[in-house]
Amino acid sequence: MEQLVTAMMGALAQAGIVCARQTPQGQMPQLRGPVTAVGLVAARAMEHAFYEYLGQTPEGENLFGKRLEADVRLTVVCPRTLGSARCQQEAARVAELLSGQVAGVTLVGYTMGACTYDAGCDCFLCPLTAQLKAYVYATANEDETEFTDFMLKGEIR
Repeated sequence: MEQLVTAMMGALAQAGIVCARQTPQGQMPQLRGPVTAVGLVAARAMEHAFYEYLGQTPEGENLFGKRLEADVRLTVVCPRTLGSARCQQEAARVAELLSGQVAGVTLVGYTMGACTYDAGCDCFLCPLTAQLKAYVYATANEDETEFTDFMLKGEIR
């Protein structure tokens, strides 16, 4: 499931958007500009609970797969000194990215919340939630007792 967060962070970074993995409540770092915090809200494995056998790779490895649906939260955090307009501007850039392509996942849609001020961290916050679909593929070791490699791919139609 971490691959979903990693894929979103990679797309943000490629678009020039500063991002960080969302962390549990704690001390807020001193920000000089907007940062988009990325975290997994929920993920649902579709169909079967376990990976389904899909056949073999060209290299002869057994390939298994599972369809996932997930919600990823992207919270744009902007220092109060830059104002709410800057926070909204950065959130619009993130929303523009969510209107396009992200490698490894299919974007189904997104929701964007209102920009609000949080006195606790002295920042403006603008939440976005991306709805994603993806396939996770895995290859197994020779004994097929454990998965050895995972690959994230967009939804196959």
